[in-house]
This record gives sequence, structure tokens and C-alpha cells, in this order.
Amino acid sequence: MNAPGLPDGFTLDDWLELIDFYHAVESEGLLYAAENYPPRFTAPGLPSSSARFEHVELYEKHEPTIEQWLDQTDPHEVERLTQDRDRRRREAADFSLLWAVHPGGDWERDYSKAFVTRAAAEAYFTECDALAARYPSNFVVHPDRRILKRDTPGGPWATAD
Repeated sequence: MNAPGLPDGFTLDDWLELIDFYHAVESEGLLYAAENYPPRFTAPGLPSSSARFEHVELYEKHEPTIEQWLDQTDPHEVERLTQDRDRRRREAADFSLLWAVHPGGDWERDYSKAFVTRAAAEAYFTECDALAARYPSNFVVHPDRRILKRDTPGGPWATAD
């Protein structure tokens, strides 16, 4: 099922930000959500992440539309759209990073976490080892895990030497 149309002035990502804010309000209350879970809009004309009062106004203005949209949209589709948005954001943030880790095994993505330096990637594995030692029944380190490197931002990943 496709998501219903969006209100004027919203991109899909910005609308999903307002949906996330709606859920935070439902869970935590309006003022707490505005202070601690502000939407991160990207479209011009929508409030910046520091404009808490404007978030409250936008929420109150669109609350019936949000509820209608959620009623008309399959929850699995909302989850898929949100995960796609989060993946795109992570990839954009990681675009310039040259080091990453692959957890090993049948991992569906190219990497699980990206880093600025090789030392940071190695430190991540050290943390994983410590967790596995401390919680052996809950935390497993795959023997095929590896550090990845790329030569240029956005380039292909390869196993580091």
C-alpha cells in the first residue's frame, strides 16, 4: 500500500519527521517532546530544529491530518518509509568517512558503522570484544568481522589490510 498524499509544503522526509514528533508527543507529552525530540526538517519554510514553539504550532495545526494519514497508511509502510529515510541520512552522513566495520556473517549492508580513522574502527572492535566477554550469552562476535576502507569519499568499500 502506498502512503496517501502529503500536505502542501512537506517532503516525505519532513512529513515523517512530523509523524515521529507526533509519536513522541503521544508517548512523552507535547512540551517534553518539543524540548527533547524536535523534528529535523529540511524543506524551506518549515521550522528549524531549535524553533520549539513553532513545532508545537505545527503539530497542533496538523494533528488531525497526521491522525488521518496514519489511519490510511499501513503501519508496515510507515515503518519502511521511516527506515528508508534513516538509511539515506546515515549514508549521507557517512559519505565522506573512509573507514568502516563489517560485523561478519550474512550482513545485508556493506557495513554496519563508519568511522573517521582506522583507530576508531579498531576501538569499536575492542568495545565489542569487551561486551562479548562480559555478556557471553547475549553478545556474540562473528569470526568473519572485518575493517573496511575506501580510498575516496563515497567510493566502494574493500577489506583493509
